[in-house]
Amino acid sequence: MERRRLIQAAALGVGLTAMENQERVRQLLALSDEGRSVEDWERTCGNLRQRLCTQPVGKVREAIGVELDALLRERQRASPARIEDLLRIQAALAALYANALGRLSEHEASLRWWRTARQAADASKDQSLAVGIRGTEAGNALYGQRSPGVVLELTQAARGLADGVPSWGLVYVLCAQARAAAVLQRHDEAMAALRQAETLVGGAELPVPSVMPSYWNDACPTEWTASLVYATVGDESRSAQARTTVFGHKDYQYRAAARLHGALATVANGGIAEGLAAAMEIIDGVAPGHRTNTVTYTARLVLQAVPPEQRTSPAAADLRAVLGER
Repeated sequence: MERRRLIQAAALGVGLTAMENQERVRQLLALSDEGRSVEDWERTCGNLRQRLCTQPVGKVREAIGVELDALLRERQRASPARIEDLLRIQAALAALYANALGRLSEHEASLRWWRTARQAADASKDQSLAVGIRGTEAGNALYGQRSPGVVLELTQAARGLADGVPSWGLVYVLCAQARAAAVLQRHDEAMAALRQAETLVGGAELPVPSVMPSYWNDACPTEWTASLVYATVGDESRSAQARTTVFGHKDYQYRAAARLHGALATVANGGIAEGLAAAMEIIDGVAPGHRTNTVTYTARLVLQAVPPEQRTSPAAADLRAVLGER
């Protein structure tokens, strides 16, 4: 009915200017009666993930929203046999949307979409996907959505669901645990979780969720995690070694945040002024459209590592000003 109305509006040339999203209109007009194949949907998820890594997040969020609209309509007319496949697509798109919202610091909305992604993954009966969604949710939640302590609770619940079965999802769960423990200065726990994740990656080939596999298996999660874990203890050499791989990753926010890990390691190792100056230079060099929540949160970790008596220094004040803090 909605598609017919839009086609009529387009033919008459009226009503379209009132639509909030012309791209959504185009998608509606282009829909075929039989809908898309699962393979087409999987390619769509992969393409959106690629765009999320390489383009300003505001535009990508709109594109994901368009696809969620299309998926809802397809689910409404799908046969019971197709619902399970579409639930996997729903979980992937909802995770991408939650990720995009988190990058934009829209945390409450992001948390709701992570819940939607979890529910869809569970309903799809794809165990690997369910663990993977929880691992990525926990990892993203650390950056201002939830406290590090709550993130650790999320990782424990996800590990229970994984039941020790190796997978890329479990790698992400362990990496989220390691980063949250590191932020809490629970360094032994952080190192232990990191070692477990590295052991999994270095072992037999790991299964990946059946939809959007590149979301998990090409994101260098252990190197990204090691870069932060070693930075929090001031081990500049091992942190630098870990992030060399991250610098080659396509996601601009991880490259920027990894550079900030270097500034954090310098501060944690006693180089307060040098580390703050480096963080300021890094933030200044990040294009506004690429200055995501993950990047700014990591810069705040640099500030948090500064001893309280030195947080009023001009260098600290400059970094706070760039981050919109007093």
